[in-house]
Amino acid sequence: MKTVNDLQKQRRLVSMHIGGSGVGKTHLAATYPKCYFIITEPNSEETWMNKPDLRKNIIAFEHFIPDKDNLKDMFLNITKEIQTVKDMQAKGEVETLVIDNLTYLIHNRWLWQSHYEIKKTMKNETDTRGMYGNLRTWCYNFMLMNIMSFKGNIVVNVHEAQENDEALEKKVDKSMVIVPNIIGGFRNDIDGLFSNVFYLNKLPQGKGVYKYIVRTNKGNGKNAKNRFGLPEVIEGVNYDTIIKAIRANEEVK
Repeated sequence: MKTVNDLQKQRRLVSMHIGGSGVGKTHLAATYPKCYFIITEPNSEETWMNKPDLRKNIIAFEHFIPDKDNLKDMFLNITKEIQTVKDMQAKGEVETLVIDNLTYLIHNRWLWQSHYEIKKTMKNETDTRGMYGNLRTWCYNFMLMNIMSFKGNIVVNVHEAQENDEALEKKVDKSMVIVPNIIGGFRNDIDGLFSNVFYLNKLPQGKGVYKYIVRTNKGNGKNAKNRFGLPEVIEGVNYDTIIKAIRANEEVK
């Protein structure tokens, strides 16, 4: 049996960072403690390799970028790698699992399906709708059984996209026009897996200077959320500022 005190002592963040290229998703992830990066975005490690204050937080990383030689076994290898990270976490060697970037990972899974799991209709035509259904099921199972079962901090980076008109028409809340850039219907399911859904942006301040902000609550067409009572927008965000904001909110209550 776990008590509330147990949960507070075992504080962890389960977060999805959403935003366009260059808004700071990888940078923010690299501020978390003892990170293990599962990298599917080409060259994303360049964000922290040349920054000692970030590099010190990286315990290890592994690339999973498909080519003609490794595509077939790629997802089996990812599952094995994540189990290795879980074993390291159990020993206290890793605190944070980072998936950088889920947009590419799911695109790569579609590529895998197009090679190894093609569905056909009764007319022997490609059953694209059925394949998207399989993709949605795989995404849910992969996230639930491999990622969400990690016992430490979880960070999943995702690009953002504007929802297409057809999909938006089916939504109850048609104001939510900015969504995770995930092909298939899983983009409608993924928010519920996370305690924090942060939308990142950078605002020009002139002369090459930018202000980096995180939206933590619903607004501006973005379905951001958090379960910690965080301010609607946080500037200059990193792991420490998020934890401080959470603790400050707990103290007020």
